[in-house]
Amino acid sequence: MQVTQSKPAPRAKQLHTSKPTSDSKPLYASQSTIPHLPVPTLSSTFSKYTETIQPHQSSSEHSKSKGLIDDFLKSDLSKTLQKRLEERASQKDSWLSEWWNEAAYMGYRGRIIPNVSYFYIHKRGLGGGQSQEGRAAELVRATVEFKKLVDRYVWLHRVFE
Repeated sequence: MQVTQSKPAPRAKQLHTSKPTSDSKPLYASQSTIPHLPVPTLSSTFSKYTETIQPHQSSSEHSKSKGLIDDFLKSDLSKTLQKRLEERASQKDSWLSEWWNEAAYMGYRGRIIPNVSYFYIHKRGLGGGQSQEGRAAELVRATVEFKKLVDRYVWLHRVFE
C-alpha cells in the first residue's frame, strides 16, 4: 500500500523572513532576522566616555583627560584598533556577544541584585523566604517554572507553525 502525503495547509503570514536552522536555540530562533549590532566609532565612544567622567573630575583633570583622548584618537593605534574591531564584526554575527558573555556576564562574580540590577527586587514567594536557603529554593523553583513556560511556548510555536 502506497502512502501519500497531503499538502500542508497554507500558513498564516510569517513574522520573520527566514526559517531558523535546525541547530538554533529556541530563544535565538529569529536571531538571523535582526540587524547586526553596529560597530561604534572610537570618537563616539570617547565622546560618551568624556561626558561620563566629567562629573567625577576637576576642570584641570577633565581638560587633561580630553587632551589624552584627542591624542589617542589621532594616533595610528586608534585607527588599527578600530579597523580590527570592524574586521571582527565582518566575521561574526555579533562582534560583542562573545566578549559580553565571557567577560561581562559569566565572568562577573559580584552580587547581582545590588551591583548589577539596581531596580530588580524579588517579591517574597509562597514560603515567605524566611531564610537564605528558603529564598534560594524559591528563586530556583521560579526559574524552573519560567524555563518550563519558555519551553512550552517554543513547543507550541513549532506545532502550530
